[in-house]
Amino acid sequence: MQSRATLGMGVLCLALFSQGASAELPIGTVAIYSDGDVEKLVRFDSDNLPVWEDTRKRQRTHASTPLIPTLAYQNPTRPLRSYSVSVVSGNPKQLADASPGTQEGFTLRRMYTDGTSKDREWECQVLQPASWRFSGQTYAVNRYQCMRTRLHSRWFTRSVRETRLISYAPALGLVVDLERTTRTRERTRTLEHLLPPRKATYKRIRRLHRKVIGR
Repeated sequence: MQSRATLGMGVLCLALFSQGASAELPIGTVAIYSDGDVEKLVRFDSDNLPVWEDTRKRQRTHASTPLIPTLAYQNPTRPLRSYSVSVVSGNPKQLADASPGTQEGFTLRRMYTDGTSKDREWECQVLQPASWRFSGQTYAVNRYQCMRTRLHSRWFTRSVRETRLISYAPALGLVVDLERTTRTRERTRTLEHLLPPRKATYKRIRRLHRKVIGR
């Protein structure tokens, strides 16, 4: 899979962001993605991790590393399927900061509010970094390729359940491009627009969203 390393699009208040270490976006920032998703940064949790809410009021807590897809998920319409994630083995945070070519595995455990749990085993490789154009600004992005595998209980062979090609911009603290492939579908999700709170009006969000989805 090839990552789209150079993209020129979006609306961004550049004064809010720096090209240095990971930024802390202000509460009220709105992100619009190429798949039509619209998410708003609603708060930071007790560990100062960002919590984003979509248009259906589902909340996702982003981990401090892009190798963990979601650290916590809250679904008000299906509360029993809400979950939190813990690291069972390995060190995905350390791997994310490793040099290109480094490849390691780790296991994540989803703990659902109904009392059930599910382990997911990942193998990730650090790729060469790239650059990404966004609203006239060039950002450095860290790139990773990850596979989620499962061990067959009878044949003791591993099958690939999911692959992810991740492009993460530390200056924004966001995954700006994600190519995800499962056994049944392929999905690409690219950050198209990032609106600071003062520009995140209903009218502007609706106009940009309709433009993204082609209506």
